[in-house]
Parts: sequence; structure tokens; C-alpha cells
Amino acid sequence: MKPVREVFEAMLRRACRQAGVRPRGVAAGCFGLCGCDLPEDRVQLLRHAIGPLGLGGPSVVHNDAFIALFNDRWRDDGLVITSGSWHKWLGVRGRRTWMHDATHLKGLREMVLDHLIMIAEGFRGPDSFSRALSRHLGYRSSRDYLTRWLYGQEKRSFVGRVTPGQQRRARRIPEWLSAAARRGSVGALRLLDGYAAVLAEGAGAIVRVLGLRRHRFDVVLSGSVLAGLPDLRRLTARRIRRFAPGARCVGAPARPVRGALVHAAHEAWGGFSPAASGRALLEPELWYGPPPSTAAY
Repeated sequence: MKPVREVFEAMLRRACRQAGVRPRGVAAGCFGLCGCDLPEDRVQLLRHAIGPLGLGGPSVVHNDAFIALFNDRWRDDGLVITSGSWHKWLGVRGRRTWMHDATHLKGLREMVLDHLIMIAEGFRGPDSFSRALSRHLGYRSSRDYLTRWLYGQEKRSFVGRVTPGQQRRARRIPEWLSAAARRGSVGALRLLDGYAAVLAEGAGAIVRVLGLRRHRFDVVLSGSVLAGLPDLRRLTARRIRRFAPGARCVGAPARPVRGALVHAAHEAWGGFSPAASGRALLEPELWYGPPPSTAAY
């Protein structure tokens, strides 16, 4: 907890200096932290990392996915899906929340690379898409990828290793896949739809647990992969509407930190609705400038 508190202290000093206030003058705080997954995590963080900061009002702490749900406004009912370097699902219904990582599911990169492995091992036949993918990644074939990945990582000196360039290209798989889908690649669209099914399955679990199926609510699609792949957003929304017809899938128009600000305002004032003079609070360009690059995978 000490290193976490030190990070929070440094961030708080900078924010207070920019705003011209002291920590005691802060009416409420909301902290989003990757890895804050258990109720016990929140108790320990509030006690040992946030309480010592000396803020002048109440504070809450959640997983960072939580504040993405409120990036543009307060939501009493809602669901957020984040997909970037990892994926997470989180839902809210009143004061009830439910969150999971669906640890049995794979990310988009892993799903695409598994496709190459299945071809290399003969479970599927090679096609133009797999050959194009192998070329993009810098391998002669799907078999070359499997051999280097499985046997070349310091296991056999006579097998070539995966090079840094090949690792960089693998990190850019989502961007390459999106471009291939826009060119009409059937294989790329099939893989994107398969990943959309993964995202929808995780959302369906939240809907069932919280009883949201017959409610009208927003599904916020957040994270670099969802932000950068419009085809994936469209396919995911289509699948979610099949089991939750009242759901409205929306993108995250601002960075999640603005959601923390909205949530803190809600905590401070017991229900938040911005007055006309306070609309700057909800104007992302005033707070953050140009949006971040959606190609930052």
C-alpha cells in the first residue's frame, strides 16, 4: 500500500497545484485503480492509501473500468466493456455492481495468433487471410510462426527466435485486422465477429447477474481496441442487442479520468446534475485537448 499511496500523493499534489487548492479543500475524490477487483481491495486502499491523503470530503475507489462508465455522465444503470491490453466487464444497477475479467476468454491478439496455430497444426486449412497475416507478422508461414514461438524461445539453439520486429508487429494485430476488414477480408471479419461474440458473452453474464435484460441502459465501449476498431464496435453492439434489446451501445467520448471527476462530484453533492455555469465539467476538450490516438495498442 505504501507505493500506491506515494503515487496518489504525487498525483494529488500536482492536481491541487494546478487547481490552486489544498487537499482539505477537495470536496470528494474518486480513484480508479487497475487491480482493485475485490471488496477487500477497496477497504484496504481506502484505509491505507487514500485516507492518509487528508481530503476534505468522502472518497471512493474502484477498478479503473468503473470510472470509464461515467466518462460522459452519471449512470444509475449501465455496463462498461473495456478492451485494450486486457478486457474487463463491469455493470451497475443502482447500488449493486458486478465485475469480471472472464479469465477463461482470450484477447483479440491471442485469438488471431491461435488461428495461425490451428492452421499450422492442421485443424484448419490455409487460406489467403492466414498467408497475409503470416507476411504481416514477418513469418514465412503459419508453421514458421508455430516453430519459432513454441521451440525457438531459448529451448532449441538451432531454431530461430521470435525477433523484436516480429513482436512489435504482433502488438499491432488489432490495427492490421481492422484495415484488412475494411478491405473486405472475410477472414478478418470472421475473427472480429468471433471476438465480438467474446465481448458480448461477458456482457451477457453481467446482464444476467444484475437483472438488466428488460431494462433500458447504456453499454459503454471503452479501451484502445474498441476505440480503434469501428467494425468491432458495430458487431459487438449487434450481438448485445440480441439478448438485451433495451441496451444502447455508446463509445467513450472522453478519457476515463473524467468519469472519476463526475463520480466525485456525485459523491460530494449527493446526486450530480451540472448547472449551466458548470458545464465545463463535462466538456472533454476543455480538460484534455485532442483525444488520444486510437491506434495506441
